[in-house]
Amino acid sequence: MRDLLEDVALVLVHSPRTRNALTVGFLGGVLIMLAGAYFSSQLAFEGPMAVLTTPFRALLADRAMTEAAIFIMASIGIAAKRFFADRKRLFGY
Repeated sequence: MRDLLEDVALVLVHSPRTRNALTVGFLGGVLIMLAGAYFSSQLAFEGPMAVLTTPFRALLADRAMTEAAIFIMASIGIAAKRFFADRKRLFGY
């Protein structure tokens, strides 16, 4: 177990591609969630459509959360791919 943790730490230290993929992924996911929360809170219909404001707000917020989760999972996948490539480059396995 210790060897695995040491390998992960060394690859993360020597691999800016993996670090960048993780950083962009998590920051992008958080920004997508914040943008979805902001835009869903600003949504307001008037007149006879006013009763649809709450369901559309929930729909928009749920969609933003789904997109953020997909973005984070994709960035973790890219980071894992880069991690294994850099581990092979650094350690030969």
